[in-house]
Order: sequence, then structure tokens, then C-alpha cells
Amino acid sequence: MTMHSIRSMTLRIFLVTLMTMVAYEFLKEVLTDGTLSLIQSHAITVIFVSCWATVIGWVVIKRLDSLHAAAANANAAVTSAAAAATEDATAKLRGSKARFQRMMDGSHDGHWEWYVGKDENYLSPRWKNFLGYEDHEMPNVQASFFNHIHPDDASRVAEAVRRHLEERTTYEIEHRLRCKNGEYRWFSSRGKATWDEKGQLISMAGSITDITARKQAEEELRTSRENLQSILETSLDGYWQVDLQGRLTDVNAAACAMLGYTKPEMLGLRVTDITVIDNEEGVKARIEKIMETGGDRFESRHRRKDGNELDVEVSINLVPSIQRVSVFVRDITGSKATEKSLIAARNEAERANVAKSLFLALVSHDLRTPMNGVLGMLELVLDTSLSAEQKGCLDVAQSSAQSMVALLNDILDMSKMESGKMALEQVPFDIKRLLSETVQSLSISARKKGLNLFYHIDERVPSHLMGDPTRLRQVITNLIGNAIKFTQQGHIVLKVAIEQSGTNGITLGFIIQDTGIGIAPENQLSIFDAFTQADASTSRQFGGTGLGLAICRQLVALMGGNICVESQIGRGSAFLFTAQFLLAKENVSNEEGSASPTEFSYGTRTGTSLSILLAEDVTANQKFFMTVLAKAGHSVMLAQDGEEAIAHAKASHFDVILMDIGMPLVDGFEATKAIRAYGIGTPIIALTAHVIPGFRDQCVAAGMSDYLSKPVKSRDLLNKIMELHANFSTRASKNAPDALEVPPERELLVFDTATALDMTGGDLSIQLKVLLLTREQIAQQMPEIEAAVIAQDAQSLREVCHALKSSLGLIGAFRAQQVCASLEVAAKNTDTAAFGDLLQKLKVELATLLPAIDDYIGMQADTGTMLIKT
Repeated sequence: MTMHSIRSMTLRIFLVTLMTMVAYEFLKEVLTDGTLSLIQSHAITVIFVSCWATVIGWVVIKRLDSLHAAAANANAAVTSAAAAATEDATAKLRGSKARFQRMMDGSHDGHWEWYVGKDENYLSPRWKNFLGYEDHEMPNVQASFFNHIHPDDASRVAEAVRRHLEERTTYEIEHRLRCKNGEYRWFSSRGKATWDEKGQLISMAGSITDITARKQAEEELRTSRENLQSILETSLDGYWQVDLQGRLTDVNAAACAMLGYTKPEMLGLRVTDITVIDNEEGVKARIEKIMETGGDRFESRHRRKDGNELDVEVSINLVPSIQRVSVFVRDITGSKATEKSLIAARNEAERANVAKSLFLALVSHDLRTPMNGVLGMLELVLDTSLSAEQKGCLDVAQSSAQSMVALLNDILDMSKMESGKMALEQVPFDIKRLLSETVQSLSISARKKGLNLFYHIDERVPSHLMGDPTRLRQVITNLIGNAIKFTQQGHIVLKVAIEQSGTNGITLGFIIQDTGIGIAPENQLSIFDAFTQADASTSRQFGGTGLGLAICRQLVALMGGNICVESQIGRGSAFLFTAQFLLAKENVSNEEGSASPTEFSYGTRTGTSLSILLAEDVTANQKFFMTVLAKAGHSVMLAQDGEEAIAHAKASHFDVILMDIGMPLVDGFEATKAIRAYGIGTPIIALTAHVIPGFRDQCVAAGMSDYLSKPVKSRDLLNKIMELHANFSTRASKNAPDALEVPPERELLVFDTATALDMTGGDLSIQLKVLLLTREQIAQQMPEIEAAVIAQDAQSLREVCHALKSSLGLIGAFRAQQVCASLEVAAKNTDTAAFGDLLQKLKVELATLLPAIDDYIGMQADTGTMLIKT
């Protein structure tokens, strides 16, 4: 109970008592009407007061009891509340300590506190654990810190503490501490001092973090950067960094040396200052690509300080993290020069290869033409009465001439294979008939040596196939011919069987087996290489160039097959090859120039006398053809050149026309075109020494019916004449139009691109090279022609015109060729008066021709015939 409550209660009792006494006196007076004596009145008053005092006392006691109980309850409540408050504060403090401990544990830091003026420190268990100690192993004294700090770091730490305490700077430092195992680890230490209200230092506390891994990574990064910088500085390639505004921010020594600048000079440049920009749109596209893909690699040109340009290879990588572009630059000026030299050398080699092909074609023409006369005359003489000695000599001459032709064919075939221009036909043929004819033609040679030649075809082999019968015959003839050559006694067998069969195609296997001298194992692979035989003695004993098997290997590969040999010395050899063919329909026509059902040879009358026009300018060939045709019962009209052939064809009817290609004035092509232009459909057979790819198609395109390659055998000549005459007569009887009909309007062309393309086997790239060579030849030989005309040197003029005429014909420059041929004839006849006019005409034609050639080369895609008229 409080004092205020007691005073309040006392005051209330006093007031109540006073009021009660006044009321008592008033009642006593009223009730007694004043009759009581003084003693009675006092006695009543004393009794009343006593009673009242008892009541009041009792009330007071009750009130005091109540107040005491309330005070006791209040004291109990206060005590309970105090106890609860104390318990709550204790729980909060405990929770706060727990949270602090969790925070310390979760921070992975070690904590410390230094108490000023005491040799006492607080080092948390984690702080000690960092160094490999348990809590109890390290005392909480100042020496525990100072004895573990690295000697090199002690002064830095002391200075940092001093500055923090005196200058109130932030205390944060990285230093090393020695661990229990003697190693030093790196730590980042942070702390803050505490001062009292009087400014006296009380303590300093903080934490440490183990940063050893970071320090190691930084050291590795530093080492890596130093190594990279060393590599960049010693690199032979230039290097620079460029910001996104195109400014150079770093360069190496090689870049400075490459472009002729010092490093400070280069760091003030932009990329555009050193780059040769030919195409701004291309540069923008490249920048977009780099930003999109993160890098690029390309070739460019850079400009040196002295203004010279150099070729470079550039490798660019975008580094987004530093907003930079790393550029590596390699000077490829030398390699570019080498590349240009190699390209020039390759072009020169290609030009040489083209020149070789043209040379072989021209040599073939020039050799085949006289060989046709040689073999023709030998054939004619051998059919006359001769003594044994004469016949023997002529047989040797004929064999030698045929060997020369075979060698020439092999060389030309190898040339075509080397240039990749050898192509196979796909025509229907009867393989059983082809094999029978091939074996029959070779059996004579076998019988002369006393050898037996057999062949066997599996009955399951179909007769009618699609392929190149000429090349198949060539492979078989070569292999059987070799077998005959290298076999002295015994036999030779050809076997053909199915290797693989499908719905549309078939693979056949061929075996040519002999009982000859055999081939040593070490030579069995090399014999398929060009100009290679089993050994040197083979060539001396049996002859040959070693081209045959190389050609066979190439041809078999073109047929989709393989070739190999199995052989034993002294026991013989077996050549095996496969070839793929398509299946053909049953009605196979007589293809690949095989003999007609009825064959004719020199001295055999055909039973049908034909009227034949022979256009040939070589006397030996004239005699051969006219003798063969006359003995076969045909009448022959001779034309010395193309102009005579046109005149005779217009004036008279002929059953067949034999047309030499390489005649003066007007060649066989132009003569044929002129004849066809007059609507004359008589079969025309080309007589040519050309064997370059596509020549047969060129003959047909000119309007010819077929062609024979020189040297021509009498049997082949007579068979071809009768075959074409029979076909022509059949068409005429049915009123069928000539399949080779040509437009009536024909004229000599300035530049017939189709001819030039056909002469190169349809290869546009070779055609363009030939045109360039011819253009160079014109530029070289025209001054020679002019000099010869001025000097009236007919011999030199004839030689130069002859060479230029052939080249002009090869590219289809027929009008210039005709003028050149006229100039050649004038020189041959020493008609010096005509030299000047013909030279002017030739210049006029060349003035039209050369721009036409340039235009055509510029187009590079036009493979049709371009007519240029004046």
C-alpha cells in the first residue's frame, strides 16, 4: 500500500467521523428535548463514540486487510513480470549470441580483437584454423599474431595500423601469415578501432579472409600475361588491339616493323589509316560479321608509313569483356608473289600442254598424210607379182610403217589421257561379233608364229550391249597382241564371263592367258606405268615403247573396271580386267566402224560400179585412192583442191565424194559446206589425218556423212563407201530427206567459235588458251609476213603463211585462213605482184578477227557459233 493511499483513507475516516458526531449531537438534542443531564449526555456520547470507534476500527482493519492483500498481489505480479522480463532478455541475448556466432561461422572469416594496454588478444577459432591450429593450441596473446606474420609484410602491417589509429584511415591490408606446417598463406585483413568518450583508445577489432587462391590465380594470370606479352613481342606476326571506335590501343614490335612506324606513332592511328580499302560495302559487311560471329579471317592489303602496300593475312577476334578487338596480321607479300609465280608457271604449263596437244595433233596430221601414201603404195605393190626377196623387204617396210602409226596412236592416246580429255562413247554394239572379228584379225599373226589362238564366251553373256566398242577392241587387241609378241610356243586364250549382273547393266570379266615368257613378281605392278616394260632387255628383244598397258589401264578405268596380271616366269601370264556396260536393245546396228556383212579389199570388185569424186591434193594419196577404187570397179574424178571439188560436185552427179580435209585454198570443211549449200545430198566421206577429240562431230557438223582416219586401209575404204552408198540409196528410194541436210545459206566465217570449240574436244578452257596462243602467233608472225613481202622473199613468206594458215583453221578463222592460203599459193608460184594486195586483204581480215577473238574471250561463256559479217 502506498503512502498516498493511507493518507487518503485517513482523511476519509476523519471526515466521516466528524459528520457522524455532528449528526449524533443533533439527533440527541432532538430526541431528548434537552432533558438529559450532563452526565447522561456524556455517558451516551461515550457509548456512541465507543461503538462508532469499534465500527470504524473494524472498517479500517478490513480495509487494511484488503489493501495488504492487494499490495501482496501487486508485489507478486511485479516480481513475476520482472522475472519474465529477465528471462526474455536472457533469451534474446542468447539468440543474439547464436546469430552472431552463425554469422561468424557463415562468413568464412576469422575474427580478432586487440585490447589496448593488455597483453591479450581475441583470436577466433576460425582465425586459428586458417593457420592449421585448433583453438586450444594457440593462446590469445599479441605474440600469436606478430610471430606468424611474414617478415616482409610486418612493416607494412604496422604502418597500416599506425595510420588507422593516428589518421583515422581505413584499415585494410593484404599480408601473409605462417601456418602450422610452415607454409605462408595470403589474407585480407580489415579492422576498426574503438575510442571512449574521452577519446582514449579502448580496443581494435576486425576479421581476416583467406585469399591465397585468388593470389595464386592473380600470379598465374600475371605470368600468363607476361608470357603472352613476350610471345607477342617476339612474334614475327604483327599484333594490335583496337577499341570499338577503331583506334589502336596496343601493338607489338613486329607490327611496327611491318608498317614502318614506332609504337607511339601507331598508337595514335586508326585502322582506316593503315588499311587499303577497295570496297567500303565489303568492309561494312565484314565488320557486321565480326560483331555477329566474334571473329573472321581474310586477306587484305595494308599501307606502310612510306606509302608502299603489302599483302597481309588478317585474323580478328572480338573480346567483349574488354570491348576490344584483337588482330593478328601476317605479311604474305612474299607468298603472294610466290603464288603469282606458281599461277604463272601453271598457266605456262597449261599453255605448254595445250601447245603440246596442238603440236601432237599437227604432227599427227603431217605424219599420217604421208603414211597414208606409204602404206597405200606398199599395199598396192604387195598385190603385184614380186620375188620372195622383194616381198620380204616390202613386208618389213609395211610392218615398220604400221608400227609407226601404232606408236603415233599410242602417244596421242596418252596425251589425251594425261589432259583428262579421253572420253568414251555410249553406242549399241554386238560384243560377240566384236570379239569374233578381233580374234579373227589377230589369228593371222598368231598362226605366223605357230601359236593357237582360242576364245570362249560364256553363253550367259548377252550379245547386245551399250558402251565404247572401239576402246574395248583396243584393249583386247593390245593384250592379245602382247601375248602373241611374248609367246614363242603354245597357245593364247581369251575368256569372257559375267562378273556381276543388274537390271540395266552388266560387269564382264575378261581373261587373256598365254604360255609366254612370264613376268617377274617385282615387275608386275610397274608394267602398267607409261614407258615401262618388264626389263630393259624386253624392249631390245621384242620392241615396243611400254605405252600399251598404261593405255589399257586408263581405258579399263574409264569403263568402270580394273586390270591386273598373274604371271610366273617361264610359264606364262594371265591378264584380267573387268568392264561395265549397259544393256542394249536387240536391234543393234553396225557401230564403231566394224566391217560390213560384205567386206571388200584391194583387188576385189564390188559388183557395183560407183561414180566417185576424190578431192585430194597429195600425189601419193591420189595414186593410192585412185588405184584402189579403179581396181574395185569404180570410176573416179579427181579434184586437186576444194574449189575444184565444189565445181565438179555442181557439174556432175556422184555416188560418193571422198573429201580430204587439209587442202589448200578451200579446205574440206568449206568445200563440204558449199556443196551442201547447193542442196547436194551425196554421201561425203572425210579423209583426215586429224585424231583430236571431237573431230568426228566437227565433220558431221560441217555436213559430212562419216570420216576415215589416215592412213586408210583399202578394205576400210571400200567397206565405208559401199555402206554409205547403200544407206543413201535406201533413203533416196523412200524419198526420205538427207539427215545431214544443211541450211542453203552458207558463207565463210570470220570466226567460227564452234569449230574452235570442237577442235579442243568441247573444253572451253582449252579453247580460250588456244585462242590466246593463236592471237600471240598472229602478233608475232604478221611482222614476219610484212617483212617477207617487202623483201619479196617468197620462200620465207610461204613458210610463215603455211604455219599461220593452219592455226587460223584450227580456231575457225576461215576468211583469214583463205586469204593466208592465197598468199601462200602466190608465194609458192613466186607471184610477187599479188603479194601486196593479198597482204592488205589479210590485214583487213585480221582487223575484224582480232576484236572478235577478244570479245569472245571476254564473254567466256558462249559456246555457240558466232557469225561476224562485214
